[in-house]
Amino acid sequence: MMDVEGRSGPSPPEDRPRDPHRVPGASSFRVAVTRPDTGDDRLREALEARGFTPVDHPLLRIVPPEDPAPLRRLVRELVGGPEWPVPDSRLPGSQGPESPAPVEAPVPATWLLVTSRQVIRVLDQELSSLNAGPDEIRVRGVRVAAVGSATADALTEWGLPPDLVPDRFTGDDLLDTLVRAAGEGEGTGAASTSLAGHRFLFPRAERAREVLPEGLRARGAHVELVTAYRIVPDPEGARELWAAVERGEVEVVTFTSGSAVRTLAGVIPEGASWPPGVRVAVIGPVTAGAAEGTPIPIHHVPAEFTLEALAAAIDGDDHEANPTSNTDT
Repeated sequence: MMDVEGRSGPSPPEDRPRDPHRVPGASSFRVAVTRPDTGDDRLREALEARGFTPVDHPLLRIVPPEDPAPLRRLVRELVGGPEWPVPDSRLPGSQGPESPAPVEAPVPATWLLVTSRQVIRVLDQELSSLNAGPDEIRVRGVRVAAVGSATADALTEWGLPPDLVPDRFTGDDLLDTLVRAAGEGEGTGAASTSLAGHRFLFPRAERAREVLPEGLRARGAHVELVTAYRIVPDPEGARELWAAVERGEVEVVTFTSGSAVRTLAGVIPEGASWPPGVRVAVIGPVTAGAAEGTPIPIHHVPAEFTLEALAAAIDGDDHEANPTSNTDT
């Protein structure tokens, strides 16, 4: 997409403006990255590829679960628990690599639900402590569903390509895809909305959204929720970011979770206003919703809920024109 000045991308460094109201694409255009420090640099890389300067301002920290025993039991069961029937093929609708032709899937099935790269890191650590690897999960016939192409790619790189990836990247979409796939695999000749007999193992962040597990249970599935990690607020980091926003040290603030939005909102003094020269970009509507009733406005929401699309939205290439002023007034 062409930018407002008719260029097909960021201008050369020597041509980029240096005034306080810099345009996207300027090498000194600073974008605050509020994601926790997990070693995942995809957003930074996407921003740098577009000529932006990412500035780390993590608002959250990732810590282990208070009680690691349930997670360890789940992992031990994945590689050494009861024998589950090994499926003859992936379920119909599979988006994993080299999927064979659809055939009737065995019922009931056991699923591992993976919704983030952080879950993969935790599983890898726990499996390593047992001298095991992801291939042993597959051997036991466990089917794997992933939310998002990035999570699916990470699973494949880890050695556990997913059987199912929804077309869109939310828990709601994964629920719909699971219902369709499991129903089609019943061999009834028509898709069923029942998941009775199916078992879902769901390691996730503490206090994650309940849409997916509640939807699965409502359809008769057995769901085992296990805390794989906790995401806790970093108030000191939030205060540092707010000070940077007030001083005009960043041009854009990015949010990829509602928790990060709430953490920053919690340190903004009562009656304070968001500086008009600082824009806010969020990864999707759920994150945007967390800003309602706070001084934090929303200027950019990508049409696709990925980190690459978030960077593109800041650059003007891919966003919904949906600026809001989420103030109490």
